Amino acid sequence: MESPSNVWQRHDLAALPGRSASEHSRASRGPSGTFFAEGCEASGTLAVENAIEVSGEFEGSIISKDSVTISAGAAVQAEIQARTVVIHGAVVGNIEGSREVVLGPTARVHGDIETPSLVVERGAFVVGGMQMRAPLPMPSSRTDAVRSVQPTRG
Repeated sequence: MESPSNVWQRHDLAALPGRSASEHSRASRGPSGTFFAEGCEASGTLAVENAIEVSGEFEGSIISKDSVTISAGAAVQAEIQARTVVIHGAVVGNIEGSREVVLGPTARVHGDIETPSLVVERGAFVVGGMQMRAPLPMPSSRTDAVRSVQPTRG
């Protein structure tokens, strides 16, 4: 179970007027990232450095340099950008995973998905476009590295 400092509760958001969702997330990070608890409702821009798991209701945009997980039962209307995005709940909005997007068997997505790696489990539901882009190329190809090595005689 999450400790109270790692879980957002509805009264926590109301108790700190004038603070953005990202400020709240910085205050509630645990060792594995941020947790947005079931029963919470918020809107705005949620930007975090670490992983985040959303189990409540959120509207706006979610940005993480790590991963975003939308739990089963969560309802999100947001643009999502992260290295890895895992969906088990309902999302209305575009999803961009720079490494991978995983749609679990309970995922319900209404929006476009852009990623180099897409995993769709049996039961997932998607209405929208999908764009698979190639991962970023390595700095130099193996062929170039082999050509640059010259045999020595000795």
